[in-house]
Amino acid sequence: YLDVLRRIVTVKTRAGDMTVAWIACTYSTNGMPDRHDQALNCYTDRDKVFEEIRWNAQDPDVDAVIVTPHWGIEKSPEPKRSDRVYARDAIEAGASAVVGTHPHVLQGWEKITASDGRDGLVVYSTGNFISNQVSDDQRTGIIALVELTRVSSTRAEVSAAGFIPTWV
Repeated sequence: YLDVLRRIVTVKTRAGDMTVAWIACTYSTNGMPDRHDQALNCYTDRDKVFEEIRWNAQDPDVDAVIVTPHWGIEKSPEPKRSDRVYARDAIEAGASAVVGTHPHVLQGWEKITASDGRDGLVVYSTGNFISNQVSDDQRTGIIALVELTRVSSTRAEVSAAGFIPTWV
């Protein structure tokens, strides 16, 4: 189901006996106009993104928050420093995981421990799943697997992670 708040659409979905809130944002719409103001910008709307993460993380009906930013520099195998900071801030705000896309190549993973002791997972870029790009690094991608385990009556944390390799 969907919750529409302050122009932000958070998709809440059931996964087993848990409710996961998904928050997506982008750095741009690739030159396409956003005539209906539907795209949440990761950077110009940063405060709104983190407010939404915090709001969902405190919601007793939400077990985990996953953020999926469209970010980074195309073809760069390393995440931007600012994206590393953004990921840490998202985990601090209450996200369980951050799974990034856009560079069209694989980038690393990292576990981040928040100041309250929670561990969060960050996948900076999953590469390509479907594309018409032809270089080997752009034809490689992954499907990230994230296992959540309930740690309290209203909270779940990432307990395992893995991936399925893909090739375009």
